[in-house]
Amino acid sequence: DSTGAAAGLRDAELQLSREVTEAAARVQASQRRLALLVDGVLPNAEGTVESVLRIYQVGRAEFLTLLSVEDARYRAELEAAAVAADYQAQLVLLRQ
Repeated sequence: DSTGAAAGLRDAELQLSREVTEAAARVQASQRRLALLVDGVLPNAEGTVESVLRIYQVGRAEFLTLLSVEDARYRAELEAAAVAADYQAQLVLLRQ
């Protein structure tokens, strides 16, 4: 029956369109999150480490404080790497 086949094709097209739209939205969200990390969080974390290191070097900060801000920077770098990997994976899925 051609009417049933046409309806099935239309449903498949709508489903594919929804999947592409959702994938594109995930790519954009990952891109925004990565930009926020790279342009904001990571530079701030680096600046904090540098500042605390200088303060530590003159004896006005504790070593544990320095370790804490280093850990925060490291975690931000790991998060940025994970988001970048997710972004690339979403791009691959979108291009398939």
